[in-house]
Amino acid sequence: MRVVEIGDVIKIISGAPFKSELFNENGEGLPLIRVRDVNTKPAGIYYSGTYSPEFLIDSGDLLVSMDGDFKCVSWSYGKGLLNQRVCKIVPDESVISRSYLRFFLPKALSDIHRDTTYTTVKHLSTKSINTIKIPLPPLDDQIRIAHLLSKVEGLISQRKQHLKQLDDLLKSVFLKMFGDIKARKSNHPWEKLRPYLNASSGKSSKQVLSEIETAFPIYGGNGINGWATIPLYEEPVVIAGRVGQQCGIIHVSTKACWVTDNAIVIRIKNKTKLNAVYLSTALQYAPIREKVKQLDLPFINQPMILDFPLPLPPIELQNQFAGIVEKVEGIKARYQASLAELERLYGVLSQQAFKGELDLSRVTLPASTTPLPCYPKQHTLAGMTS
Repeated sequence: MRVVEIGDVIKIISGAPFKSELFNENGEGLPLIRVRDVNTKPAGIYYSGTYSPEFLIDSGDLLVSMDGDFKCVSWSYGKGLLNQRVCKIVPDESVISRSYLRFFLPKALSDIHRDTTYTTVKHLSTKSINTIKIPLPPLDDQIRIAHLLSKVEGLISQRKQHLKQLDDLLKSVFLKMFGDIKARKSNHPWEKLRPYLNASSGKSSKQVLSEIETAFPIYGGNGINGWATIPLYEEPVVIAGRVGQQCGIIHVSTKACWVTDNAIVIRIKNKTKLNAVYLSTALQYAPIREKVKQLDLPFINQPMILDFPLPLPPIELQNQFAGIVEKVEGIKARYQASLAELERLYGVLSQQAFKGELDLSRVTLPASTTPLPCYPKQHTLAGMTS
C-alpha cells in the first residue's frame, strides 16, 4: 500500500485572528469557532465584522484544534468562522476520502501530542500536520474502511447513550423519592448526619498493593485505582475525594475494600438510620464540590460532609432505592463490558485497516456516506421496584 505525506493530498486553512472588539453574544453575524469549541459546539460568541470566504466553515468540514489536545472532528453545527489556532483540513477527494481521513487523523494527532514537549499548553503546527505519513489504499477501499469503522463507532455511541440513560434514570428516581438536594426541596426532614456517621482518612496502600486483580479494590479520590491483598474495610463505606481535581467526588463500595489516604472514608455507625447507597447518592447531588472548586487548591474536610444538611428519609425507602440501584448497576455492568469490547474491536480494526492488513473483500461500498442515526432502547422502572 502506498504511503504519502498528508500534505500531498490535503490543503490546510488556518483560522484568522478576528478582532475581539467585533465579538458579541447577541447573535449578530456568524458563530466564531475557537479552540475550545472544536470538540463541543459553538459557545455563543459571534463575529459581526467582514471576513474572507476561506474562513467560512460548514457541517461536514474537518477541523483540528491546534492548542491543547489536538482534536480532529467532523463539524456538525452549521456555518461558522474559523478562528486562529483552529484549522480546516480540505482533502483532495480525487485521491483521498474525507471520511477515511476523519478516522485516520485522530490517532496520528494523538501520537504528535504524546511526543510534543511543552511548558503550559501544547501547540500544533501546520508543518507537523503536513508531514504526517498516511497509507493511501485505492479510493473505494478507503470508503470501505471508513464505512466499517463508522458502524463500530455507531455501536460505541449507542452503548454510551444507554449508559447515560441509565444514569439519568437513577437521577430521576432519586428526585422522585427524595427530592432535589441542590434546590433544598424535599418532603423528608433535613438533618446534619454527623450523629450517624464516622469519618476518617484512608491509609497508604503501598504495603498491600497486588500485581493482579483481587477481591479487594483500592479506592482513591478518583475511584478504583488498583487491588489490595487484604481489605481495610469490611463493611460498606462511602469515599470522598479530598483535594485537587478529585475533591468532592463521591464513590461507594458495598463490599470489602481498601481506601487510600487521599480520600475521606465515611462509615455508617447507625444502620437503622442510613443506607450507604442512599448516602453516597445524596452526597453526589449535594453542592459541596461546587462551593470549593473555585479555590486555587480545592479541598474538602470531614466537617464539610458530616455537617452538610441532607434529607433523612425512612430507612425502608432508602433500602428500596438501593435495590433499584443494584438492578440498574447490573445492567450498566453489561453495557460497560460490551462498550469495552467494542472499543477493543475498533482499535484492532483501525490498526489493521491503516496497516493494509484488513480483508475488505466482504465489505460492500455504502449506498450513502451519511451514517444512519442510532435509536437506543428506552429504559423504564418496570420490574425494578419489586
